[in-house]
Amino acid sequence: MQLFGNILLGLASLITLLPLPLLVAESRRARNDGSALWGAIFLFVPLWILLTLALSAATARGGLDWLPVRRGALHALVLAAGVALVVTSVLAFLGRIEPASQMPVVSRPFLAWADVALPLAAIAFLLPALNPSLFPSAPPAIFRLPFAVLAGAALVHGVALIGEWRVRASQREIARAQEDADRYSKFERDMIERIRTLDAEKDIAELLDGAAHTTPEVREAALTRLRLHPHLRDGIASVLRSWRADAAFAYLDAFPASPEDKTALAQPVLDAIGELTRATIDEIERSSHFYDDQFFRRTRQMLAVIDAFADQRLDYLGAVRTYRRALDTGSAAQAHFHARATLDHWLAQHGAASFRR
Repeated sequence: MQLFGNILLGLASLITLLPLPLLVAESRRARNDGSALWGAIFLFVPLWILLTLALSAATARGGLDWLPVRRGALHALVLAAGVALVVTSVLAFLGRIEPASQMPVVSRPFLAWADVALPLAAIAFLLPALNPSLFPSAPPAIFRLPFAVLAGAALVHGVALIGEWRVRASQREIARAQEDADRYSKFERDMIERIRTLDAEKDIAELLDGAAHTTPEVREAALTRLRLHPHLRDGIASVLRSWRADAAFAYLDAFPASPEDKTALAQPVLDAIGELTRATIDEIERSSHFYDDQFFRRTRQMLAVIDAFADQRLDYLGAVRTYRRALDTGSAAQAHFHARATLDHWLAQHGAASFRR
């Protein structure tokens, strides 16, 4: 084990004494194009693999028994220290090229010196640890203390790097969420401004859709415009019989009809199912890609309205079956629409219930 450790130490010493000074000298002319990072990785990773294995050999010979840690845990500690030391060395070297402001905050105390000091301290510790007979009268603390302090600092640095990464990741998530909220808020403001310019009669379909919006401000703006419609019930009926039937269903789902309105709108609701069926077939024929939630919102709202109109004794059930078959049209037959399961469940529940066939 001593011979194996010394061979590893010799190879690591060659890397430290020859390529490492050349890499450090080259850093003064290095460009910020990624080559310096790869150069550091290709040098420090092999270097610290050799030194970590040498440390494991020294540990096996009792070279780290002065630490208050059991022998088995010492090997795990050596491995963790090796990872921390290589990360610290690479970042310290990059500090010779990158401005300090571009480096992690916790790495800045190590920049431009630890890349050289850490390997030298490890070699200075390993030489007597593997060969105690070479320094019989030297106080052990002379070799142990510098390496213990630097290795401990590298371990703390590694833990701190993980903490800083998590904090920055959290900050990025918060910033992204705020950006999305600001973008959505602007979208809502633009929507409200547009709604205020709509004509209650000509643009009733868009206003009905806006009235079912989840944002109270958008909903109230649309309702304010709808109150200006002189014959709102007739307007809803006309939308139900148009290709925008889904907008009327969204409105009736959000604002259940009164008994008088249900009597007047019962037939338009039945007609609207046919309009949605034709619109769905047309959309399927014009589409080459499908997604699972496609048609789900309109299907859910349509079924909710039909349930509310069930006492009108019209053949909603047959119309829903026709709509269900439309989802199997052409290439859509292979799609996995959530709307299918919703319709199948609804049809199973209402197959013989209060609908006239």
